[in-house]
Parts: sequence; structure tokens; C-alpha cells
Amino acid sequence: MKRSFMKGIILLNSVYKKRNMFEDSFFDLYKENFGELLSYFNEPAVVVDLKRELLIIGFNEQFCRLIEKKKPEMIHQHLLTFFTNDSRSLIGNNFNGTDSQDDILEGVLDINKKTRVPVEIRIQPLHGQESGLFLVTFRNISVFRKVLQDLRNHQGWLERAETIASIGYWEYDLKTNKMWGSRGARSIYGLDEKEITLNDIQEIPLSEYREDLDMALLNLINKGEKYDKEFEIFNLKGKRVFVHSMAEYDCFEKKVYGIIQDITFKKKFEKELIDAKNKAEESDRLKSAFLSNMSHEIRTPMNGILGFSKLMLQPEVTNETRAEYSEIIDNCCNKLLDIIDNILDISKVETGQVKIEKSLTDVVQVLKEIDENYREIIRKKGLELIICYPEAGRSHVYTDKEKIKQIFRNLLDNSIRFTPSGCIEAGCKITGETAEFYVKDTGIGIALHHHEIIFEPFRQAEINTSAEYGGFGTGLTIVREYVKILGGVVKIESEVGKGTLVKFTHPIGAEIRDIKSNNNMKSLSCLVVEDFEINYLYIKAILTPKGIDVVWAKNGMEAIQHVKSNKKTDFVLMDIRLPDMDGYDVTRTIKGLYPHLPVIAQTANAAGYEKEKAFMAGCDDYITKPIYKEELLEKIGNFITY
Repeated sequence: MKRSFMKGIILLNSVYKKRNMFEDSFFDLYKENFGELLSYFNEPAVVVDLKRELLIIGFNEQFCRLIEKKKPEMIHQHLLTFFTNDSRSLIGNNFNGTDSQDDILEGVLDINKKTRVPVEIRIQPLHGQESGLFLVTFRNISVFRKVLQDLRNHQGWLERAETIASIGYWEYDLKTNKMWGSRGARSIYGLDEKEITLNDIQEIPLSEYREDLDMALLNLINKGEKYDKEFEIFNLKGKRVFVHSMAEYDCFEKKVYGIIQDITFKKKFEKELIDAKNKAEESDRLKSAFLSNMSHEIRTPMNGILGFSKLMLQPEVTNETRAEYSEIIDNCCNKLLDIIDNILDISKVETGQVKIEKSLTDVVQVLKEIDENYREIIRKKGLELIICYPEAGRSHVYTDKEKIKQIFRNLLDNSIRFTPSGCIEAGCKITGETAEFYVKDTGIGIALHHHEIIFEPFRQAEINTSAEYGGFGTGLTIVREYVKILGGVVKIESEVGKGTLVKFTHPIGAEIRDIKSNNNMKSLSCLVVEDFEINYLYIKAILTPKGIDVVWAKNGMEAIQHVKSNKKTDFVLMDIRLPDMDGYDVTRTIKGLYPHLPVIAQTANAAGYEKEKAFMAGCDDYITKPIYKEELLEKIGNFITY
């Protein structure tokens, strides 16, 4: 074909030499010579005259078939009329010398205004550019364009598939030591170039994987062993990625072909599944241990209550022994109440129902109550209790007093349980705007790796800890959550065999106000609205020694009548459950008569919503049964004016 093309060019150039002699009848020359001359070209070809606006002065049969024209239709046709508007500018500029000539161009033929055919165009001047004559050959590239577009589509699909699957393809040529990677592979490795050397990526995997990966590649090449590896990399973009790579070796091409996939999400998901499985198993184990421990913890005080209650009824028991039995029963009841309170509290913590009621709190008074309640218990275990008070004049914190007391109780109970000998210290230091409370002991201590888990619900340092020392693992959880709600932080310092220090911070609070005392209660009058006589007698036994005149109303109507006829009543202790009326309704009636008369609700229901109902009914304060002397006197003291 090349030989025929060159022969055609030579003949065409010879024709040009005759052009000047036959300028006016040049088309006659075409009729005699160009048909034969252009027949040497296997591809469509034309000769155009630039000086006549690219007039076609010669063409072959192949060109006619390409543009679907007959020979007579080709006379006096201009080349650019067969092209689309976009192609005309490109081709025209090439002829006019604005672009490089003797080039291969691409254009689109517009055939019959219906069919468009992409073509490759080759332009070559005849006998130099000054002649103005050009040979133009065409090659139909429709099939080539379709194949190219299909390849591009497949490439796009492949790249989208790589992106979706987080996968990539790579090759390694042993002859050149060059690697090639698809877009997906380069993205995983954080590379920009398609070709890199093996040395470029050998440093990307984490150091603990490199030796194994190098050996696996050598075994694939030398022994044909399977290459299938999962490893972590720090790619060149600084991202840590977990990948899975597989490869095979072509011994004839001396190339390794492989794929690589980003499995970071898969590994994360697998880890989450394993963690969830372990957590579920641990939760099941803890639940079983908790139920077993709780059963033991509840049955132990119940056994003491039931057992010593029956022994007290024996006629031969002396009064002195009966008093001892009574003290034991009292201790067992308190322990049982603590267990029930802990269960209720952990339930509130987990459901987010913990309510905080802050007031001005004397830390010294709190520590004195702790001393009074715990000294004898600690002494009986052969331990010493040390109480460290804050500096004089700096002993008040605006906080929830009951929560602080419960935190101390939980910490002290743990210290008593886990301290076989030595001492237990509780105290508070107030520095600047922060109070730091603490409980310290000389007990068995806690290993460092258990410092966090002991604050989780139902967790102790070891499962067998509860069997040996008691408890069921809710105390420290409550401590942590209460401290957090109060705005503080819990810290623990402990080593095995060296005791434990648990301390928690608390902001002092800006709401500092005058402190009231409950020491001067003489001449006060209290109305106790209570249908159960024992409860009334208990309250009377507490208040009478303080000089308070106690009056008993057995139901709601008696209470209302007493308030109407006795204006001397200073405060009311209102039971909520009465035989004739609801205590809340009685409170509303009394408050309607005397809005400023303090009413303190008393109930056995410890639920938080009961307290809210009491306040909505008009009660000024709230106390939960069983009622303790110190708490009752403190609440009454809050309503004394001087």
C-alpha cells in the first residue's frame, strides 16, 4: 500500500507540472489523469485546490462511496462542505498554515445531514505548498471509535467497581523491577504515579509484616506457593489501612499479577463483633455472678432478722441478751436497706433518673455523722477510723448532701470489706473553689489493670472477690455516676497489698447563704399526721426531748380541724397514705388556709416522682421512711426563723 501511495504522489506531482499550460481546462486534465492517478490509493482520497477555497479537483471511487455521492455530483464541490461545523474550523486552519501541515487530523463527515462518520485525515502538499494543491486521504475510524469508547466504558466500569469494592489491580515485572497499579491500587497505597519500583512500596507495610511479605513473594516466584496475605500499611498519604492481597506468577512473562483490597472496615466490623460477643458473654457471666451474690447478700441479713426475732421471743432470754439481739436485728435491717437502696440507685443511674437537690451543706456535720455511724462498726472489726475535717471557717459546700453521704457510705463499706487490718481514713480538704473528699484504707489493694473495670456495673476486681469479701459490685458505679452528676471527678490510687485511696472532687458552689441551726427548738408545736401509732410514737420520741410539743392527728379530717382551731402549729409532718384522705389533698387544704405553714411529707415510697408530686401538692420538704433522727431534725431546722 505504501508503494502504491508513493507512486500516486509521484504521478500527481508530474501532473502539476502541466497545470500552468492548461490552467483554463484543468478539469479536462483531471478527467484524463486524476481518475487513474487516485486509483492507486486504497483509501478514499481527493485533490483540493487551496487557491480555489479547497475546491475538489480530483477524487477516487472510494471517496464517493464514503460520502455516498456519485461522480457527477462531485464536480465543483468544496471539501469543507462535507464536514460538520466543528471540523471545518480545524481542517481549514490546517490548510491555511495556522497549524502544522502534513499532519494526521480527526474530523467528522456530515453525510446527507443524517449520518456522521468520524474519519482520520492526512493532508500532504503536492509539489510544495506554493502550488496550492493538496492530497487529502481519509480513513473511516467509526469502528475504532466504537471500540475505544467501549474500552473507556469498560475502564470506567472497572474503576467504579474498584472504588465500590475498595479493590485494585497491580503488576510486578521482574525484568525491569517496575510495578504498575490501577487507580484503585494506587488509591489504597496513596500513590500518584502508575509505575513505581518494588523498593518504593516495600517500606509501606508496617515493620512487623515486611519480612513475612518478602518471603511470601519469593516463595510464589521460586516455588509457586500461594500468595494470600492480610497486613497493615501506612500509605504515602499518611493513612493507616488494613489490606488483603492475593497474587499469581507468570513464569513465561516473568510477571507477578495481583489484587489488593482495603479491608479496614471489614476488620473494624470483625473487631466490633468480637468485642460485642465478649461483652455479651461477660455480661452474662456478670449477671449470673450478680444474681448469686445478691441472693447471698439479701439472705444473710434476712437470716439474722428472722433468726434473732424468734430468739427474742424465747422466755428464757434475759433483757440484756434481748437488747443485744435487738441491736443485731437493727444492723441487719440497715444492711438490707442499703442493699435495696443500691439496687434502686443503680437502676436510676442506668435509666438516667437520678435527681439532684443541692443545698448548703456543712461538710463537718457530714463527717461527724460518718464518725457516729461507722466508728463502732469499724472498731468491732479491729480497725481504726480516722476522720480528717476541713479547716475551720471553710467547711461548707453547695451540694446534694444525701448524695455526698451515700458516696461516703459506699466507699467506707468497700474499705471495711477489703481491709483485714490497719485503719480507714475519711476526710475532706477545701482548697480555692474545690472540695476534695477521700476515703483511704490499708486494705488488700487493687491491681492497676483493674482500676477502670471496678467502676463498671456489677464488676469487682475478680469474680471470686464477692465470694470471699461480699458485695455485688454496684457501689463504685453509683459513686462514679453521682460524682459525675455533681460536677466532680473520681480518682483512684492503689496497689496490691498497699491499700487504696479513692478521692473525688466537687466544686464548692457560689450559692453560699446563712447557716441555720436546729439547736433551739423549744416552744415549737408539731402536728404529726400519721395513721400508724408506732410511727407517731417514734417521731414523738425524737422531738419531745428537743422541747417540741407533738400533737397526733390519726387521719386527714382531724389534721384539718386541728389546724383550723390551733394557730400555734409551727410545722406539719404529713403522712401521704391516710385512711380517709390522700395526704396530698390534706396538704392542699392546709396550704389554702395557711400558705406559710411548713409541711414536710413523709412516705415509704422512695421513688423520685413521689417527691415531685409532694412538691406539686404544696409540701415544703420531703423525708423517706425509715426516718432517721439527724435527718428529721435537720429538715425541721431549715424552717426555723429567729
